[in-house]
Amino acid sequence: MLYRGGFLAYAALSAAVIAACLSDRGPVARLLSWSPLRWVGRVSYGAYLYHWPLFLVLDEARTGCGPGALFMLRVAATLGLAGLSYTWVEEPLRRGRLLPAPWFARTMTLGGTAVVALALATSPVTLEGHVDAITDHLPFAGPAVGEDQQQRFAIFGDSMAYTLWPGLGSWAKENPGARTVKGLPVLGCGLGTPGFVSVHGSWVDKGRRCADIPARWRKVAESNEANVALVLVGARETRDWTEDRRNGTVRALGDPVFDERVREAIGAAMDALIASGARVVWLTVPPLKRAREKGATQPPEPVDPARVERMNQLIENEAALRADRVQVLDLASIIQQWPGGAFDEALRHDGIHFSDKAARKLFRGPLGEELARAARPPA
Repeated sequence: MLYRGGFLAYAALSAAVIAACLSDRGPVARLLSWSPLRWVGRVSYGAYLYHWPLFLVLDEARTGCGPGALFMLRVAATLGLAGLSYTWVEEPLRRGRLLPAPWFARTMTLGGTAVVALALATSPVTLEGHVDAITDHLPFAGPAVGEDQQQRFAIFGDSMAYTLWPGLGSWAKENPGARTVKGLPVLGCGLGTPGFVSVHGSWVDKGRRCADIPARWRKVAESNEANVALVLVGARETRDWTEDRRNGTVRALGDPVFDERVREAIGAAMDALIASGARVVWLTVPPLKRAREKGATQPPEPVDPARVERMNQLIENEAALRADRVQVLDLASIIQQWPGGAFDEALRHDGIHFSDKAARKLFRGPLGEELARAARPPA
């Protein structure tokens, strides 16, 4: 909503607050004259600068805090560091009392280097990932292969598919006959099946944001001339589902009514990608865990394996009806063979998504080999 009038509303409300403060006697001016709020205003730029690396460093794994306590700890650390910075760094710099000019220049250089190092150290994307993000947009520098001879790979699906991107990008660089083009992983939408799904105990409808997923996939595949569409989707479909959040029957995979909804959505997505001219390589859904519930002290439980298995059966059944253009690759079996198992925290920190390391491991191993074979048009 920020891009559909949200920023305009924010600007208008900000102007209203400023206008209300023009009178010293107004309630808004009196409220914002409260000394703790004025102090927050003075240190706000430092808080803005420091909060992000602190929020990354102070996570549940390092602190052992639950969501509420963790938020309070992060805010306290941010304001504390911002206050120290304001007193000992910002104000002396403003007044020219901190360092002579030569030392100032050296300190700023060292400080800038430290900030970059901290950003890279705390970023969920590795340095190699940052480099890949840049070089993915540069001309391919491998052995000369005509573009008409290259397979153009694009990723479609949900947030699981999104986290496979670093692996596909690296794999494509190492294979002269392959290149990547833009796909469309839509975070949190799955296949866009209408209705409500259960998230943290509440019924959620993604509405327009998740509408017309097959048509959107087709449009992106056509516009980028993808001739291999790599698909991974299913985390949303394994949740409880209902048509009516007040009086509807709660269903899940394994229920004939919901199975039919999901089957239709899978078929529609396959047909849309086929119509774009792409060959479809669809990955099976790996074992999943749910994100930690709010206030929960116990680690999340795995999703019912029967739901994941049923999702994969529906994928395989629909692919079999389109065997000339759709091939299924068994991602689930591949990751279950990892030494640390399918829920190795170093490779899947939340039991759903893949780390950069995991994505590269997959594509440099059996998944990359099978993808290369599957991408070849049938004889």
